[in-house]
Amino acid sequence: MSLLEEVVYVVDALGVVPVRYHLVEAEVGSFAGDMEEVPTSEVELVGPGLRLSSR
Repeated sequence: MSLLEEVVYVVDALGVVPVRYHLVEAEVGSFAGDMEEVPTSEVELVGPGLRLSSR
């Protein structure tokens, strides 16, 4: 899963908004890490909701 897909997933499915990522390069072209998040109820969401498109 790409980083952008992970952000969309946590907002849509888990109801949280990532506020900070801690990433390290695991190997060439890939990263490992974790993120800090807050509940969507604690932020003001502006604009259309994030959605992944299916192919």
